[in-house]
Amino acid sequence: SAIGNYDNRYGKNISFNTNFDYRAFRKTKIFANFNYNKYINNDFNNKNTYFQIGINQDLPTFGEETTKFKSSNLKVFTFYDLNNNNVFDPLVDRPASNIKVKINNTIFISDEKGNISYRKIPYNDYLIKSLENLWYTDDQKIKVDQKEVFITMSLEKTSIIKGRVEYMKTNKNHYEVPQILAGIPIIFKNKLNKTFKFYTNATGEYTAYLPLGNYEIFINNSILPQYVYIDDNLQRTTAEEGVAKVLNPFILKVKEKKVQVKKFGISE
Repeated sequence: SAIGNYDNRYGKNISFNTNFDYRAFRKTKIFANFNYNKYINNDFNNKNTYFQIGINQDLPTFGEETTKFKSSNLKVFTFYDLNNNNVFDPLVDRPASNIKVKINNTIFISDEKGNISYRKIPYNDYLIKSLENLWYTDDQKIKVDQKEVFITMSLEKTSIIKGRVEYMKTNKNHYEVPQILAGIPIIFKNKLNKTFKFYTNATGEYTAYLPLGNYEIFINNSILPQYVYIDDNLQRTTAEEGVAKVLNPFILKVKEKKVQVKKFGISE
């Protein structure tokens, strides 16, 4: 930080301050402070410099025994799974460099060999997920309870599939239903019965990033509002590399009201 003051009557004053802290070890910190001041007026001037360098060392705890902090080193190896078998094959697959991975609330970027290292983390549960859209991998929930933990993250090629949900036009004979299109879950299921869920936006559109393969697509009927139904609730498609597909829209229908007609006649 720096500050300067100029006054025609009382003179000039300049001040500069800075400090540095570096934690070399868990209980050891190196620090440095520097301060410079200078004062000038018509009769005299004065300046002084102050600096300090030192080490802070936490002393051991005396008295009651405290619980020792257990830490672990978590290592993640990321690779491009080019044959989609979830196993690193050196002759086919290759390490994934510069991949963004989130471990709980901390974001990492893999190095040129596909490695990520998270050192001295507490024993706990951790959620590991990729932040890449063009490559897919499952989120992993792991329990860190030993000194070294190693996991692999296989990234599969993905394709983009888009679609939309819309309401069929209604009239006065249909029930009045708020036609909200946002937040409708679209379910994709592959041949292994693994499901992927994506949600529509305010206009009913959705975009799915999916591993390559064959899928069945449908909407969970249980989430639809009362009096709303869908006749054709199953589509099929194939996610192909380099091909962005657009599916036919899912059409939501509103039930018609039951109108009772009474006939009146005059008997002679």
